[in-house]
Amino acid sequence: MGKNAIDRELKKLRDSVRRHPALLFVENESRTIGGFGRNDRFSYTQRFGGPGEVANRVLPEAGTASGREPSAIVELRSYLSQYLEEKKQSLGADDEGQFSLRLLHFRRTFVEKMFAIHSKIELLKRDKQPLGSYVRHYYDLFQLSENSEVGIMLRSAEYAAIKADYDQVSRAHFPRSYFFPEDMRFARSDALFPPSELEAVIAPEYEAQCRLLCYGAYPSWAKVRARFLELRELL
Repeated sequence: MGKNAIDRELKKLRDSVRRHPALLFVENESRTIGGFGRNDRFSYTQRFGGPGEVANRVLPEAGTASGREPSAIVELRSYLSQYLEEKKQSLGADDEGQFSLRLLHFRRTFVEKMFAIHSKIELLKRDKQPLGSYVRHYYDLFQLSENSEVGIMLRSAEYAAIKADYDQVSRAHFPRSYFFPEDMRFARSDALFPPSELEAVIAPEYEAQCRLLCYGAYPSWAKVRARFLELRELL
């Protein structure tokens, strides 16, 4: 399928969302990413909250430049829906329940986030480009590493298969912003095992982002670094 055909299919997805009676398409906040993606914003009338609360925007982000496996069927529901169920209450809405969706498995997410933060660190080293919110990948990697399935994946042939697939997709679609570790081994990545001068930049940015992101306790940079050291031989 060519780029124009992909754009047309993604616009069909946009139009499907647009048909929802409660959503208003915000054209000047939406864009086409030629040939492989769309970001579309929709507004809605808030029934609760106000200034300083959750923005009245929905942002569907659709793309085709991604792998497909491994995947899993996941049951999803909003925090509000979960709260209402726990309190045995209802707002009378027709979407208060959960729904099923096929998603990429978090085993792949773990690998993709290593690639993502590796690229951002390489751009920081080369162009002095700030990490910004991307430093949150460290928090996600720490949390994902707590799941035993990640360790099993790292010890299996699936790990090499995910890396190879990610490499192929990235070279095809993001050649100018894609970086990969030496010999495709993250044990050699400065992102996960930074030298002292680089760590002095990463650590405070990580702590600052976690203070914004987390409502409660979060792993310190020292704990994140220790976790990577525990996994180094597998990476």
